[in-house]
Order: sequence, then C-alpha cells, then structure tokens
Amino acid sequence: MVIHSDGNIFLGSGEAPGSHYALYKGNTSENTFISADGAIHIQANANTIGNRLGVQINTAGALLPEKADTATNNSGSIGNSSYKWADVYATNLHGNLTGDVTGDVTGNASSATTATTATTADKLTGFSSRSATMAWGNQTGSVITCLADDAGGGWGFRKNNPSNGKTSMVIDGTVYVSEGQNEVYHAGNKPTKADVGLGNVENKSSATIRGELTSSNITTALGFTPVNKAGDTMSSSLNITKAGETGVEVDNTAQSHKVGFIVGSSGNAGIYDRTKSKWVVYSTTAGDVVLNGNANTATTATNV
Repeated sequence: MVIHSDGNIFLGSGEAPGSHYALYKGNTSENTFISADGAIHIQANANTIGNRLGVQINTAGALLPEKADTATNNSGSIGNSSYKWADVYATNLHGNLTGDVTGDVTGNASSATTATTATTADKLTGFSSRSATMAWGNQTGSVITCLADDAGGGWGFRKNNPSNGKTSMVIDGTVYVSEGQNEVYHAGNKPTKADVGLGNVENKSSATIRGELTSSNITTALGFTPVNKAGDTMSSSLNITKAGETGVEVDNTAQSHKVGFIVGSSGNAGIYDRTKSKWVVYSTTAGDVVLNGNANTATTATNV
C-alpha cells in the first residue's frame, strides 16, 4: 500500500501498486487505486472461511460471482428484493430475464422473444406468470407459450401444425369484440333465444305444430276454402288451362274403368273412354259431332 502526499492511495499486491504510484506520481486527484497482478477478490461472510462469498475481477476485467475464491456460475445477485439498483446500463443482456423490464429490449434472450420498447421480457404486464407448459384446455399441438393471471385465467398459444405455420390460441375466459361491447359465442357458450331476437319463439317440433293446426287456421291464412277431395259441390265453373291434351277424368277403381271429358291435342273435345282407348262422343274443330257405336263405326251427325 502506498499513501502519497499528493492525496492518492495505491492498494494492491505484486508490482501493481508500485506501477500505479509511478504512473500517477505528482497527480493530486485524490483517488484510491486497488490493483493486483492477478485477480482481485472482494469477499464477505469470511468468519467461517469455507463459506466466504464475494465477487472477483479477473485478469480479463470481468466482474464474476465467486465462492471460496472460485468463480461460480448462476450465483449471487446485484441487489435484492428489498434493495434494488435504480438503473442497470448494458449494451447486451444475455440469459433468462425475469421480472419487469422497462425501456428498449432487443435481441433474443433464451426465454424472451425479440421486442422493441417492451414492458416485460418474460411476461406481459398484468399477467402473473408465463411458462412453456399448459396442462389446461385443448391439448392439440405443442405449446408456444402460456400466460396466466392472478385470478386463474389465462391465454395459451399452440403450434397445431408447424409444417404449414398453423397456430391456435386457447383462452380460459370470455372473448369480446367491438371494444368489449359484444361477446363472442361458441359451442360451449351458446346465445339464448333473447340474445338473437327470438325470445317469443316457442321450441316445438314440426309434428307438435302440425297437431295444433286447425282447418280455420289454414283457410284464414289462404283467404279461401279449398275444394274437399270428396263430396264437395262447386258453385261455379272450374277452368283448366293447359297446352296439349287436358281434361277431367273419372276412374271407377272397382270396375277398372276410366272415362273422362277430354280436349285432345288435335282440338277434338268430348267423352273419351280411357280404358278402351276410344272416343264415346266428341266434336271436331269444324263443329261436327261424332258418335262411336258398338261396332266402332262412326256416324257423323249435324245439329245433333
């Protein structure tokens, strides 16, 4: 140790203190220099010498945590939970970052995605934790990341199909859109009838509805009374309009005999025996009336 009258103190081992003295002799800056030819060790908890802990500055100028004179990986802290340093300035930060980080963070830490002006390197503000495992929700694909809040909810992201870049988002909670005004419905959270404007609609099957219909319901809706398929008498003419052959036929199924009043495609109109495939009587477009007798010989009559 050299204490010089110029106000400087030189503390060290080996040739280092003398070298400093020679360098700064005559300098009145009143500085203290701690130096060594090898590493510099600063230790505490040395009352039991085997438990001593501290830091060392090695010959490359790196500040390292150490235990019992040996640099030790992943040990020691800069500050603690009660007493923190106000600011840490560094060009590069390497390793795993936990806790809240403010300012600009760039580059890839092992547990942090590249971010610019990030508020956290390990979790988003408002979430209590982030992990690479997710035991809840859909288990399809591998986990990208999982964020949990202190109320038990969470967001997860999974790689469903890494080969084509497909990613799924899993949410333990409710999703809203339009600035939180509208809830997103899904298979597990279906809307009610009132939600979709169907509050007055009854949940009935078609069979139930058909059983509740009355004939008056139908005629009121139609605006007229349809002809009954049996036993009705029509009070006015029934007009049938159709291109080609048309008419009305009567089929006596018990006798296997079908006869109809037919207007044929050629313009003939009369009674046609569909079973025997011949006209009983008909009029031609020229006004002639043709009668078919039993001998199937037609007699033409005028003004009959």
